[in-house]
Amino acid sequence: MNEYILSLDQGATASRALLIDRAGNIAGRASVALTPLFPRSGWMEYDPLEIVFSALRACAHLLAQTHVDATKICAVGLSSQRETTVVWDRRTGKPIYNAIAGPCRRTADYCGELARHEPMLLEKTGLLPDATFSASKLKWILDNASGARQRAHEGSLLFGTVDAWLAWNLTGGQSHITDASSAARTMLFDINTLAWDDELCALFDVPKLMLPSVVSSSGYLGEIAPAVTGLEDLAGAPICALLADQSAALFGQGCFGAGMTQCSYGEDAHLLLNTGAGRVRPGGGLLSTIAWNIGDQVCRAVEGYVLGAGSALSWLSADLGLFESPLQCDTLAGQAAGLSNPVLVPAFCGLGFPDWDMSARGALVGLSRGMTRADLALSALNGIACSVAGLVEDLESSADVKIGEFRVSGQLCAGDTLMQLQADLLGKAVYRPEALEMAAVGAALLAGVTSGLWSMAELPAVGGQGNIFMPQRSERDRRHALHVWMRGVERARHWAE
Repeated sequence: MNEYILSLDQGATASRALLIDRAGNIAGRASVALTPLFPRSGWMEYDPLEIVFSALRACAHLLAQTHVDATKICAVGLSSQRETTVVWDRRTGKPIYNAIAGPCRRTADYCGELARHEPMLLEKTGLLPDATFSASKLKWILDNASGARQRAHEGSLLFGTVDAWLAWNLTGGQSHITDASSAARTMLFDINTLAWDDELCALFDVPKLMLPSVVSSSGYLGEIAPAVTGLEDLAGAPICALLADQSAALFGQGCFGAGMTQCSYGEDAHLLLNTGAGRVRPGGGLLSTIAWNIGDQVCRAVEGYVLGAGSALSWLSADLGLFESPLQCDTLAGQAAGLSNPVLVPAFCGLGFPDWDMSARGALVGLSRGMTRADLALSALNGIACSVAGLVEDLESSADVKIGEFRVSGQLCAGDTLMQLQADLLGKAVYRPEALEMAAVGAALLAGVTSGLWSMAELPAVGGQGNIFMPQRSERDRRHALHVWMRGVERARHWAE
């Protein structure tokens, strides 16, 4: 009997693979790091082949560690980072340029020129004209890679976000597909009609024939090709789920009803509010998007996100070498005496919601001679927690909802100091699941439903009960902390203009 689901989540910093059994137990996990490239200030890229190789290695390591017979794997689920843009040759499968990452700001000036189209873009795509989304990145590649535009109009080039790029490679070039949750982040997709839009494609000068087919998030989406290096034993295994990572995390947390929320903490922090089948137009810098489309059932969401949330910890750990890891940063922050209260604003690539100020840059203010590493660690965590708390307040106001239990996921959530700070600054209970890789869990659960391993009514609780962090600060202290944070944000704004 086939008893396992293999799930692959390709994220901004690593590719992660999970093996989940029929009872919902995690039978194994593996992770392979992904190296971002920074060719210029404000630019960010990946080697597209490394994206694929890291994903394949994560899966191969997982299978080698668990010794599970590949014939017992009944389905594969895929989740991936969203806006990162890849263009490749239809015949050879080779990329024509590096993958341009979501946070890359190279098209910021061009997107600024789109302000007059903002009402149309908001209505059709739910997005603000910003360099984060894929359309301007795709236009840049077509304008700057040698011969790319002509080849695109001739039909020899294909575009995809990471989900489409992975599906193409895993199926040996048989599936050029995406689902609505990823298509909705391109700024070429009408979230009302659920189709690629002629007016949007004309605006960005993108030939529609290079776009992937938009398929259901759940279904038979192709199968692992025999020639996929390292996964030969998985040849023929069906791919049964395809989701953007934030949507997969929402699904993995069981947020199936309107009004339920999930926040993922990674290089950025993303908060999704399930709005059910109906579209909500929240305004105030919040975005409308698609959570998933399963057959003819569409689940919509409102989203806000904090740019550079986790990148502050990566900067302090990997780049400056002040800490061995983000988790050590969290531990030291819990030891801070609190005599120094600096504010660290991680606006390395600008500010997202609610400011949408792409000329902002990171700032560290309020320094004193007595500041220690522990104080710096605490300021980084405080910046993340304050940003998310402000996001929640604006979301509740704009979408006219009251968020109850606050569900979180992502590797940064492993730190108890950050989770307690978040509960204190939200004034709400924070629920942290035992398994933090909820994007991979969500893709696995949806693939399991598609393959018949489970029904929606009997989905297992993957990873155990988790932890709940209760707020411990007074409302006055909470408000003061948010006020001090906003003073720091004001000093970071408009720096690169």
